[in-house]
Amino acid sequence: ELYGRRVVSFFKDEPIVGGYINAFYLILIGFLYNKFTIQHKNKILLLSIFFLFAIFLTGERSNAIKAFLGIIFFYAFFKEYKLKYKITYIVIGLIFFISIILNSQYFKLRYLNQVKNLFTEDKIYFNLYNSGYQVFKNNMFFGVGNKNYRVVTCNTKLDETNILTNKYACSTHPHQIYLELFSEHGLFGSIFILFIFYKLIFSKFISNFNRINYIQIGSLIYISLIFLPLLPSGAFFSDYAITLFGFNIAIFYAASREMNIFSINKQKVD
Repeated sequence: ELYGRRVVSFFKDEPIVGGYINAFYLILIGFLYNKFTIQHKNKILLLSIFFLFAIFLTGERSNAIKAFLGIIFFYAFFKEYKLKYKITYIVIGLIFFISIILNSQYFKLRYLNQVKNLFTEDKIYFNLYNSGYQVFKNNMFFGVGNKNYRVVTCNTKLDETNILTNKYACSTHPHQIYLELFSEHGLFGSIFILFIFYKLIFSKFISNFNRINYIQIGSLIYISLIFLPLLPSGAFFSDYAITLFGFNIAIFYAASREMNIFSINKQKVD
């Protein structure tokens, strides 16, 4: 359909370029702030806006929202701007992007009309979310197994009257990370997985809060926004998503002397 195709760059027919930029731009911004401190803070801020606008241009709605929230959270931790300047920049940014949406047929379709249709007329996401909930409800404690969501929803048996016995929508995943976790791993598996992520990432952030640098803040924000509720998401355990997630965890640990295992071992030897 008109304007239906998104910007894919060198990914050919896969609309994931926004997700790749989103996975690394905050880390890059954090590195620049660590490297050049406050001398070039305004130039780096402009670069942040450039990356945000690039993600926005791809038409990837969920990634655009996460990127915008990511910049807000990043600069909330940034100490070199006063609060009044942070609020001013956020308001100006909102006005800028809203004006672009309202004055472009492509963006108006992607960010307004299609979003409305997905939850009202077409109800695509409503059906996908409901399907994920139904799979979880029928397999509450242990789920259907990792990457078995597609098997269950696309091979639903028909009863004698040819009516689907379960309200499943055939898909590889329910397009929401919590529904994916709970439908495939159940209550026990999901709680265990989330606990591991907490111990590996968020507990480290809490215990090392005063020593966290901007690179770590960038990676932590990306990781945190993956677990943002309600927003649609890709399959978490796909090669694409889990690789970007793993890179950010690795950078989160490697960017700190206190958390980098090689630095810790070197200190012990010395």
